[in-house]
Amino acid sequence: MFLPLKEGYRLALKEISIINDTALANKQRFINCYIKARYVSLTLRNIKLAFKVIGIYPINRQKLLSSTFVISNNSTEIIPSTP
Repeated sequence: MFLPLKEGYRLALKEISIINDTALANKQRFINCYIKARYVSLTLRNIKLAFKVIGIYPINRQKLLSSTFVISNNSTEIIPSTP
């Protein structure tokens, strides 16, 4: 979901640089480029696809539990705790 957003943002920045190559990337330009990129990339189709890929919807427990971000309960690693 974020790759198309990043690509859209870069494209919007490129369009600005063609018009004014010496323009600084200030807050206003950032917001304008981000809005353009968001409008193009954060579509319902892209959002649904992203949720499907990571296993959130439709729910795919196997995909979710196989993620590297999930901590295993069978781990022998000692996790420090606050006394």
